Amino acid sequence: MIMQFKNQLYETLGLILFLSLAGCSNHVAAASLQKEPVEIRSNSESSPVSVSGMSLVETPIAILSTASSPKQSNAEFLRESSTPTPESLQPTPLASLSRIQIETPNPEFKVCSPIADVELNYLNKIISDPYRPPPPGSDDRHEGVDFSYYSLAGKRTFIAGVGIQSVLPGITAAAITNSFPYGNFVIVETPREWLPVAMRHRLDIPEGSSLYLLYAHMQSTPLVLLGEEIDSCRLIGKVGRTGNSMVEHLHLEARTGPSGAFFEMMAAFQPTVSPEERANYKLWRTSGLFVHFDPMLIFKIQ
Repeated sequence: MIMQFKNQLYETLGLILFLSLAGCSNHVAAASLQKEPVEIRSNSESSPVSVSGMSLVETPIAILSTASSPKQSNAEFLRESSTPTPESLQPTPLASLSRIQIETPNPEFKVCSPIADVELNYLNKIISDPYRPPPPGSDDRHEGVDFSYYSLAGKRTFIAGVGIQSVLPGITAAAITNSFPYGNFVIVETPREWLPVAMRHRLDIPEGSSLYLLYAHMQSTPLVLLGEEIDSCRLIGKVGRTGNSMVEHLHLEARTGPSGAFFEMMAAFQPTVSPEERANYKLWRTSGLFVHFDPMLIFKIQ
């Protein structure tokens, strides 16, 4: 009996011990399960390892890096950009303009007086400042000819408001208002192919070049539009004194240069002038790309 009692006691104690150990294991496991999410959450916050996680973290950094650089204004960009050299400047072609290549001159081709109601053979009588070319690359002296009058055919008269006509047929390469020094002015391009053969050779216009005429100091806004094709004797403006001019007169310049050029803006010598305006002025006046000559030569070739 005593032995049987001892055996039952030992079995009971063993069962109690087994249950206690099992309970401790469950507590340890539960404790470890409670700690594991904390460790995973901590790791995910400090160093994501999944591809999607890296994408979400790196993308905002790239965006913030871009946004942190302030956007440069156009004015700042133009101030910091270097002034273009004449070698790097090229006239802008009118790509959308359809031009007819004429190998023989149009039967209606004619040279017209730039001043309405003034005959070609009388133009030299109303020149107030003749062509006085400066040295190459210089902007000094007079690169054109001025027409003005205070007496004509024995009568006192004035040129202010008199119509300005296109000397040759062509395409408007500039129609600009409120510019300095030209004021309101127009440039008309006549392609080489539009000119009589004799005029091409006398004016020494090479292949790929055109004849350009500039009409300056107009009284008001030009009467033609940029890119417009016009005929000889077309009224393009009226004589005035806008720009760098003290008295009413027409300043006429003649140049040869690359075909297809046009100027949306051009100005110089004023604090408000933009880099583009100044660059176009230098391109036209001093780059050597547009070569000036005495406009009166045109009227001598018939």
